[in-house]
Amino acid sequence: EGRRGEEGRMCILALALNANDDFPAILLFNRDERFDRPTTSLKVHDDGLVCAKDMQAGGTWMALHRDSGAFAALTNVRCSPQAGVQLQSRGQLLSRVLQGDTDALQSDAYAQFNLLHGVLRTNRPSDVSLSASTPSDRGEGAWRTQTVPVSVPNDVPTVLVKTNDSTGLFTAKGSPSGDSAWPKAAWLRVEVEQLLQTAPACVGRAGAELLLHLLLPAMSATSLPEPQAFEAATARGEFSHVPESLERKYQAAPFIEPLDQSQGEGDEPVWYGTVSQTAIFVCRSECAAYIAYREIARPAPLACSTAGAAAHSDWQWVCVPLVGEHC
Repeated sequence: EGRRGEEGRMCILALALNANDDFPAILLFNRDERFDRPTTSLKVHDDGLVCAKDMQAGGTWMALHRDSGAFAALTNVRCSPQAGVQLQSRGQLLSRVLQGDTDALQSDAYAQFNLLHGVLRTNRPSDVSLSASTPSDRGEGAWRTQTVPVSVPNDVPTVLVKTNDSTGLFTAKGSPSGDSAWPKAAWLRVEVEQLLQTAPACVGRAGAELLLHLLLPAMSATSLPEPQAFEAATARGEFSHVPESLERKYQAAPFIEPLDQSQGEGDEPVWYGTVSQTAIFVCRSECAAYIAYREIARPAPLACSTAGAAAHSDWQWVCVPLVGEHC
């Protein structure tokens, strides 16, 4: 990462714990990226990771390990890249952590990040932590990575949202205002919480499909209602360095519609937006995790090329059995 266009990358995730009887953990993720960046389909890879992978750098943004049951999901902290420093892809950091290399979290080989990781379980509280880059000198000096366990009582429904802030905190119920409470993150948390509160009883694969259908409008929202829309129009990440016109589009809603990031007159278009959506449903009754993934329709100029299709792809589903202590 740190290549052209990467410093503006957004992404947003929502984690719901204890919010459904048969699905004690639900993880939703929108990947925001350049549309011309190639990726694989969702599959089980040779390293045991179940995910789609970035074909440019070889990493990923959200994955579940087939054997260990470990999961991780990554968002970038949006800040200016260090001049003259060649960094490794943060997607490779995620892969290293899922292979058990937690020392990688303290490496200075990666730009700033938020990494949600741990083990999602069906029979007892999930083991979840947030490793986040935070400024040790308000952004003027070195950054540090702090890892904090996510503590949620087993019987309390909780929805947590994370995007690209540098606070090391989640947008959660009762969270303070500030950089952690970006309007679209605060809106998404409430929306997912309310949708799950009113969801009908559902179990198994059919239940996962039903919940995805119910939750998808929130993850696919391209605008916010008032007053959140007004708040989003003026929101700006604390360390953001992109033009105000782009910032407004990034902040508008959880789903970023295709936009041209090129800034010079006559430049080739650089299409950017929400390029894919992923969901993990941990199912108690079947001792399994259902992973769903789809790619988003490419902008019209790319739709007729090898860069992508003119319509959203069908949802791909992979079932990962959970064994031993995870079930």
